[in-house]
Amino acid sequence: MAFKFVFGDVEGVIYGITTAGDLLWYRHLSPTGSANWANEGNGQPIGWGWSQFTQVVTGGNGVIYAVEPTGGLLWYHHTSRTGDFTWAPDSGVQIDVGWNGFSRIFSGGGGVLYGIDPAGDLWWYEHLSSLGLSEWAFDGEGQKVGSGWNNFINVFSGGNGVIYAIQPDGTLLWYRHLSRNGENVWANDGIGKPIDIGWNHFSHVFSSGDGIIYGIEQNGDLLWYEHLSRNGEPEWAFDSEGQKIGTGWDLPAIEGYCTPISAAPGESIDFRMSTGADAFTVTYLRLKQQEDGSLGIPMSDPFLITGRFKAAPDAAYEVDCDWGSDFSLEVPEEWKSGLYAAKCEDTEGYVYYVVFVVRPTPSNLRDFAVLANTNTWTAYNAWGGRSQYTTPNAAILTLERPNPVTSPIDDNQLNHLTRAELWVHNWLEDAGYQFDVYSDLDFHQGIDGLENYKALIIHTHPEYWTSEMMDHLEFFLGQGGRLLYLAGNGLFERVAFDGKKMILRDGDPSNPRPSFWFRNANPPRPERAILGVAYEDDNWSGNRSDYAPFVVTMESHRFFKDTGLTNGNLIGQNGRNGAASGWEMDSSKQLPDHVPGAPPDNIQILAEGTNVGPANDFSGQITYYDTDAGGFVFAAGSLTFGGSLAVDTNLQQIVQNVLNECLTA
Repeated sequence: MAFKFVFGDVEGVIYGITTAGDLLWYRHLSPTGSANWANEGNGQPIGWGWSQFTQVVTGGNGVIYAVEPTGGLLWYHHTSRTGDFTWAPDSGVQIDVGWNGFSRIFSGGGGVLYGIDPAGDLWWYEHLSSLGLSEWAFDGEGQKVGSGWNNFINVFSGGNGVIYAIQPDGTLLWYRHLSRNGENVWANDGIGKPIDIGWNHFSHVFSSGDGIIYGIEQNGDLLWYEHLSRNGEPEWAFDSEGQKIGTGWDLPAIEGYCTPISAAPGESIDFRMSTGADAFTVTYLRLKQQEDGSLGIPMSDPFLITGRFKAAPDAAYEVDCDWGSDFSLEVPEEWKSGLYAAKCEDTEGYVYYVVFVVRPTPSNLRDFAVLANTNTWTAYNAWGGRSQYTTPNAAILTLERPNPVTSPIDDNQLNHLTRAELWVHNWLEDAGYQFDVYSDLDFHQGIDGLENYKALIIHTHPEYWTSEMMDHLEFFLGQGGRLLYLAGNGLFERVAFDGKKMILRDGDPSNPRPSFWFRNANPPRPERAILGVAYEDDNWSGNRSDYAPFVVTMESHRFFKDTGLTNGNLIGQNGRNGAASGWEMDSSKQLPDHVPGAPPDNIQILAEGTNVGPANDFSGQITYYDTDAGGFVFAAGSLTFGGSLAVDTNLQQIVQNVLNECLTA
């Protein structure tokens, strides 16, 4: 069980709203920080359907205020002090509107509510009715009582005008608002008084008044503190050492997505995050491995965002999450094309990378176009319960959901998605090549000026393509374009787009996959006729011990220039995923009982993998052929090739020869 909201009331009462929407009542009985609870610490269910709200706070003595996504403010009054299911008759009545404009609200008790707007201004309201009537001081018009309140991890009330605020560095500040009629009158001239440090490691912090403060740690432990001073002095029970009084108070870790997944300079991307933590920081990174091992180059200073938990819809793998935007990015003009990420780190200590593509403006193209395999990322994304590879499988996958498989972190396991693609990007950049990156969806929609690139580079695991992508590739090659295919299992299975959803198997998960392989289309569109090589669905292994180097078979080919290699020499013995011929391997060979189409008649075999597939007798191949339009296709048919290219000097020289010829053609 995890909580969406946890908030305290007077006399040790704590309310918790689970991610499923159940409202639970707890009561901590000890005034001295021992683990003494009513009902042995078991939450008493007193409501359901509470996950719909964007913010929920206590008003004291059982009064609860809840904000709807549309901005409606609802009033509830839980009248039982023993955890019974007892509510005032008008509970759930709407008493105001427009409260979705605040990034954070909290109660001062006695009907006082504070709201912090996105600009950081602090507004005071007073709800006058104890019966849930829409009666407000100043006719419901907020009174501005402060500014600069958007720079805190958390802000919460301690009752009687006391407000606590946690700075990003963990300093806990004490404030006291002295006015009971909404005037801007504060103790200490409104300057926060530091009363403790180290409060930025909690997932969530809240108070039940009278100096009692609770902190939830990342592991779900609940700690009790008592601030003893009523005038902001750093005086604490137990010398400010938290007393563990409970476990299992887990809050959801951070996750999220962006929309759209790619943008050019001057265009905007919205980021939609969910976390149970009070806040999270965001740093934009260009994903380029650094010498110190860091994942990327910071493109911004960290900035703070208020945390919100957002529920997933039913069948979230195919139904758009439709989460509200937490922050947005207008891509700066000076950012060059590539893979980027918003690194989001919440106060629980969890980190989530939202990966996105910055494509170039059509007037600022570089030498090479590189595709990011975002269709394959989507097919393997099981967030929401299903993917192409789960049982049962999904045939409709939305792009509007978190995608944990795009993490750029190298976990030292076999990698075939974003992390593996970055090995190729990093090598290209380190070798001095200028390239632009596009998403599969960009290529599907058509790339302006594609014919102006020296070559198109498709690499790693481009398994899922649309018919439109195949059309654009064939047109590009038909105009004399050059293609580097450094991948395995590419251009294999046909998918389609319907808005922001990717459709597999024509939307019916029971349809057999082979019907949607390009080679089995009507009429057939075998990828081997384009790439020179193709994957056999029974030719793969997830065991590194099955991977092997290539052996040179055509030493006279110009792409072996400056390598010193001769026929029989091995290349690609090592790699980030193992040797260069492995995992899923593509070949020009046609096997009995396999019908993936014939390669072009002028195909040349430059090297052969020295391993064989577990179910047949071929491995990967490195091939070349000239197109009728004056271009060429160079293929290194193996999913592990990119990881080997990152470390193997012979492979690097071969691919450099290919790229350099493209530059001078």
